[in-house]
Amino acid sequence: MMPGAKILSNGNGASSGGGEVRLLAKGTTLFASTSRIEAQGGASGDGGFVEVSGDRKVFANGHVSTLAANGQTGTYLIDPTTITSVDGARAPTDLDVNGSDGTILAADVDGSPGNTLAEGVIEGILAGTNIVLEAQNTITMNDISGGVGDVLLIPNNSNFTLRTTVAGGSISFAQPGNAIQTQGTGTITLDSAGSINIGNLTTAGGNISLLAGTGVGSDITIRTLNAGAGAVAIDAPNGAIINGNPGGTN
Repeated sequence: MMPGAKILSNGNGASSGGGEVRLLAKGTTLFASTSRIEAQGGASGDGGFVEVSGDRKVFANGHVSTLAANGQTGTYLIDPTTITSVDGARAPTDLDVNGSDGTILAADVDGSPGNTLAEGVIEGILAGTNIVLEAQNTITMNDISGGVGDVLLIPNNSNFTLRTTVAGGSISFAQPGNAIQTQGTGTITLDSAGSINIGNLTTAGGNISLLAGTGVGSDITIRTLNAGAGAVAIDAPNGAIINGNPGGTN
């Protein structure tokens, strides 16, 4: 999608939701700077769905808005081969999001081992946005030392999903003492095509769901899960559920 290009799939009038827009490629997807995709809700509709995906690389420097003035903000899905969440604020090489105006920016640098997404960027996404980070192979959360302790703090009332899609693709924390925490009604979903090895997950009453892949040995290793009054679901169809705390038992 070249510079200056626009795709508009906005609702119009009452009870009119935003549409669906997908940029998909077998190789590299280019969503150029100054281009724009909108899937905004109408006068009383919800925001829509935007996906930018590529089998190899995703250069998504354009602007996306799934805002809804009187409804729920929609979803922006970025789906490269790998995603690594890193500590701190936005870097020029990040697979990136600017939440101040509902705009999401992303970039993958040629020659890099994978796409990176900064902690501060995730925490700055517009409240209420459904955040989905999907990778074909692996999602890794690097050690978090900035922000609120060692916590990736998801915006208020935002559901947060990590998902891998290719068999054996894993979801993992590099530092098991780190945590993901949602606020308000926010839920946490980890849907892996392989194993899950994580630290701590906390919600304010939103549900927590962990699902490992169907391959033999696709284990789920967990430390602390706290959903308050919400429900916790853990499913490892052909693997073990492991207590990862020191001295813990399975």
